[in-house]
Order: sequence, then structure tokens, then C-alpha cells
Amino acid sequence: MAYPIVEQVAQAIVTQLETITTANGYENNVNNVTRPRRTGENTRPQNLDIVLIEEDWDRNEDDDIVGAPSGIGWRVPFALDCVVRQAESSSLPMDQVINAFVADVQKALMADVTWGGLATDTELGAVEFASPEMGFEGATVWVEVLIRVEITDPFSTMP
Repeated sequence: MAYPIVEQVAQAIVTQLETITTANGYENNVNNVTRPRRTGENTRPQNLDIVLIEEDWDRNEDDDIVGAPSGIGWRVPFALDCVVRQAESSSLPMDQVINAFVADVQKALMADVTWGGLATDTELGAVEFASPEMGFEGATVWVEVLIRVEITDPFSTMP
């Protein structure tokens, strides 16, 4: 099955986030990176899990190309829920643990801002700390990936 460029980017993000290990120069070892079903069932994040959620796309007209073939630009936001479940016996401040995990995620996301040529750029966004109502400790890291595809073929990227 062929995947459109936006799906290839999402898969590349998962693959890159899975490289977060101390052996690769990060501060943490990511436990698991998942893309849940839209309904969210069967999602029970554990410590140092990352849950990747694709959000609504916006047009990026600055990236459009007029001509033959024409290209259309998109801003594709992703929310990365970075879950921290610290042991009760831990003496580390929760914010310290979260900040290190968030920094690892940001470092991984910016390792290749074009995702192997699939995107034109990647922009880090806000970091939102989880509220008690969310049911977990951690933070959501926002990132926008800018892609440009042929206007008639979302399976083909345009440089």
C-alpha cells in the first residue's frame, strides 16, 4: 500500500522518536511511541511513553508552487503527549523529569527538519503541561511539519 506524504511523515516521526535512548545521546530511554485510534480505546500510557496525535491541517499558501506541476503547501500539526509516571519513592522534582523528557523529544524532532526530504521544514510549538484532569503527568509537545505535495497527487512531494 502506498502512503500519502503526510502519513509517511507521521511514520518517520514515530521512527525518530523511538531512537530516544541514552545510548543515542539522550537523557532518557523512551518506553513506547504509539499512534492511538481516534476513539482512544486501548490506550494506557506507561512511564516515558509518547502518544502521537495528528491534528487538523492548515493551508500553507507561502509554500504553494504555481506551474506545471503545481504544488500545494500544508501545515500539519502533531501533538506529542509525553507521559511521565514517576515512582512514589523518587526524590526528583516532577518538573525536572518532565523537562528532560520534553528536551529529548524536541531534540529528536529537530534532528532532520525535512524528514528525509518529505517536508520543507519543521517548527516546534508550545509545550503544555498536563492538567490533573488529563489523568497523567507529563507535557504535550506541539510540532508543525510543513509539507508540499503535487496538487493532483498527495502521494508525491514537491521540493
